[in-house]
Amino acid sequence: SGTLANSALPTGGNWPLSSTLTLDTSTLAIDPINNRVGIGTASPAWPFHEVAGQSVALLESTATPFGSVLELRNNTASTTFLGAINFNNAANTYPGQIGYLSGNVLSFRTASAERMRLDGSGNLLVTASAGTAITGSALASGVGYGVRGEGSFLGVGVDGWAPDGSSYGVRGQAGGTNSAGVYAEAFSVSTETYGVRGKAHSGAGSGVSGENDASSGIGVYGLQGSGTGSRTTAGVYGESLQYAGNGVVGVANDGPSAYGVW
Repeated sequence: SGTLANSALPTGGNWPLSSTLTLDTSTLAIDPINNRVGIGTASPAWPFHEVAGQSVALLESTATPFGSVLELRNNTASTTFLGAINFNNAANTYPGQIGYLSGNVLSFRTASAERMRLDGSGNLLVTASAGTAITGSALASGVGYGVRGEGSFLGVGVDGWAPDGSSYGVRGQAGGTNSAGVYAEAFSVSTETYGVRGKAHSGAGSGVSGENDASSGIGVYGLQGSGTGSRTTAGVYGESLQYAGNGVVGVANDGPSAYGVW
């Protein structure tokens, strides 16, 4: 404690320590045994360990157009992760994580389980225990979309796969005027393009299924424009690959003005 004379400080080179050196008890701690540095703690648990009422790391750049950079590097051969940001709690269960895998996959974990991946081809893969891969809700009036996808020739705007009978590959809910739970546009007129296309691969499967619960609602709505190319246009197109399968199914449950498919 107190003031240390300059003559008592090392002038350079190595300053050998046999135990943890602390400044002001826990303001700064250097652990030479485990090669750790602590700020706000005298017992760092990791190579760098900061403890505060609210820990903040500030990286401030003053002379570069690229800004501050946080780099996570892994030089280990045949590794699984290049790096990760972990979200931990008092129980030390690590419920959340954003990690980058060595196979060029960005992984997102919530509630201690992986929920979403962005792979090296730009594909976004979403999983859900309830069976709905992507849920979209357009709740405001106007032109709102729960899920909207655009695909070029032979591309897929929105692709969903549901493995069991009570799940949905893509499900959208529209709560306002002129809104769409799921919306798809087909722009080309010279090739086979589809706003919505569904294939049923099993005998009791449905490529596209729409259910209407309101008196003037529409389960599946398709608008056919004027085709000027060598192919015909289709507002809604469904293809069944199995006997007793359905390309497009619409169910109207209420009133004479309801349409399962319109």
